Amino acid sequence: MLIAPALWNGYPLLQYDTGGYLARWYEGYLVPSRSTVFGLYLHFGENSHFWINLGVQALATLWILQLTLRVFGMARPLRLIAVSLVLILTTALPWLARQTSRCPDSSHGRPAATASRSAG
Repeated sequence: MLIAPALWNGYPLLQYDTGGYLARWYEGYLVPSRSTVFGLYLHFGENSHFWINLGVQALATLWILQLTLRVFGMARPLRLIAVSLVLILTTALPWLARQTSRCPDSSHGRPAATASRSAG
């Protein structure tokens, strides 16, 4: 259900600057505020029309949610499903998870920060 907006659209929804990230790979030079690593990540999913990227982002979102529940001692499979459904139905989460380019520089630190908090 996290990718329902993209399924309804028939294609992952792109941000206006997605091409700027992809261009770093093809043009071979750096531009401020355009991550080459994120461009490579997008390039990886280009042949699948970015559906692979969308799947990775949806799984990462569920993983972070599961880690968050684990930190609070609430990690149960049914609870993860219930919390996911509530967030999907009551927030903009599906609309954010269905985008292939959404603040990549700020989002790459979240999994590492969450994992380090849960390990400690």
